[in-house]
Amino acid sequence: LRSLFAMDAGKPSMPLPSNDTMTQIGVMLCEILCLSNADIRVYQCKLAVVSLLLNAPGEYSAYLASHNGIKPLVNIMAYQLSVVVVERTANSAEDAAAVVPILLVLCKLCQSNKTALQTVKNE
Repeated sequence: LRSLFAMDAGKPSMPLPSNDTMTQIGVMLCEILCLSNADIRVYQCKLAVVSLLLNAPGEYSAYLASHNGIKPLVNIMAYQLSVVVVERTANSAEDAAAVVPILLVLCKLCQSNKTALQTVKNE
């Protein structure tokens, strides 16, 4: 995942990856989201996926919705809100900032895809 951050496709000096590469990255990100949270390292990888999804194309929401990638994002949001509101009582700006990426990602996905919106509503 760190290499994906390093690629930073937004830089004009770097060519965009091919469609095949982008498809493989999308599949990999969805598979990471569907892994169990039992290991903290896996959960940290999921948070890195959330950071990558901040810049994902709108069309990716359809892929996530059709491959069960929305529910794990809702679970991440629920867990983070639980930690911030219940365990830490939301006393610091750092706690609030930890929740912002997942909220932005879910908002973006819901705006891009009605199925994603319905999945978030149902969860």
